[in-house]
Amino acid sequence: MRRGTATLLFGCHQFILHPIYVARAWQRLYGRPGPGDLMAIIVHDWGYLGRRDVDGPEGLHHAWRVAVILDALGLHRLARLVEGHSRAWCAAAGIERSRLYAADKLGTALMPSGLWARLARWTGEIEEYQARRDNNGSMNPDPVAWHGRIYRPAAMQAFA
Repeated sequence: MRRGTATLLFGCHQFILHPIYVARAWQRLYGRPGPGDLMAIIVHDWGYLGRRDVDGPEGLHHAWRVAVILDALGLHRLARLVEGHSRAWCAAAGIERSRLYAADKLGTALMPSGLWARLARWTGEIEEYQARRDNNGSMNPDPVAWHGRIYRPAAMQAFA
């Protein structure tokens, strides 16, 4: 099974758990999400489906893939919300981050570290995250410590 599909079924972007945490984060940041916001929260990572990686060249386009579908359905505001949730895609496409960006990152921080680590191990995402995200050149083999270091920056501790 490709990693993009695995992350949606059993991993860090699991199609039920991840949107629940992102919705909680949205509520903390902006108040109760409206119906359109909820739709964006639910589908924002579905572009990983069938992709070989999450953080690599194929995974980079996951936000754009969903945005294209939403645009085709005439849901342009939601398309911009979804497209702007990915830091890597925003940098590559030269677009601004959307409100969903902060909610997505805080939602990941709200997920218990032990749960996040289990999901990341099951799908092999932890190795991909470590290989691509380690800014200081060292590898941290402990997924719980990795989750805390990457997804719990000091600025977000106030929301936890």
